[in-house]
Amino acid sequence: MTDINDAKLKRKAEKKAKKAARKAAEAAENSSVKKNKKNKREREETPESPEKPKKHKKDKKKKHKKSSDDDDVAPTTDFSSGPYQQPPASDGSFKKAFYTEGEDTAKMTNDEVSAFHEANQMILSGNNCLYRPVLSFDDVTFESKFMKTTKGFDKPTPIQSQCWPILASGRDIIGIAETGSGKTLAFSIPGLIHIAAQPEVSHKHPGPRMLVVAPTRELAMQSSAVISEAGKKCGLKSICIYGGVPKQTQKKALRDGVHVVVATPGRLKDLVEERSCNLSKVTFVVLDEADRMLDEGFEKDIRAIIGSTHP
Repeated sequence: MTDINDAKLKRKAEKKAKKAARKAAEAAENSSVKKNKKNKREREETPESPEKPKKHKKDKKKKHKKSSDDDDVAPTTDFSSGPYQQPPASDGSFKKAFYTEGEDTAKMTNDEVSAFHEANQMILSGNNCLYRPVLSFDDVTFESKFMKTTKGFDKPTPIQSQCWPILASGRDIIGIAETGSGKTLAFSIPGLIHIAAQPEVSHKHPGPRMLVVAPTRELAMQSSAVISEAGKKCGLKSICIYGGVPKQTQKKALRDGVHVVVATPGRLKDLVEERSCNLSKVTFVVLDEADRMLDEGFEKDIRAIIGSTHP
């Protein structure tokens, strides 16, 4: 009898426990629903902040392209808005910028610069760098020893007027001009100024600091004659290197020391590979008639030669 009563009491206790658990679960569920409704109501009552539009990569590319296009404009835009030039980037291992604008040149207005370019059929484009042309030898601020070779000329040629300020400022340039336009002096005078200013140049046993590469023997000899004459006025030696003649004379001249090497690509590449011509100190490079050298298949040689110069 006692066992039967105990079983009944046990079943009643289990029913009460299940009922209590069910009520607790229902209470918890009702509380969660109320909380969710309250949060929803608060979200609806709170004004949403406007969502910022996302920038797409495509938009960034368009913006970057527009910026690049804006930089590639003629440097005669507006000289009054800022400096006439921008300093070139440099790792500090050698000097690059030596140009000071002359008094008369600095006074040139935008219209005067544009008129000069139009009169001489000159088209300029570049990285937003403004360089006024030098119209007279009197307003050239280079040391007189570098200008002695220009005696007998009335004024700078158009390509000289525009190239001198740019190259003497340490900028890279691609110049297109006809034969007889004075282009050799346009690049050689700034080149001589550049190498003469380097602190480690030894006049006793100098290594080449300036390199001019030309497609043919004839053109190399013509450029070398002009550079040699200009270099003598300021104590700088040059050599012309080309094929078809024995290498020994050229090797000896290189061992004795030169400041400027004018060469054709084939022979120069041979001497570099033979370690007879060390170009590691060269910081001023000219590719004379570069398009012609590429047309004649010298691209590989040119790349090897440039790779041998100062980084």
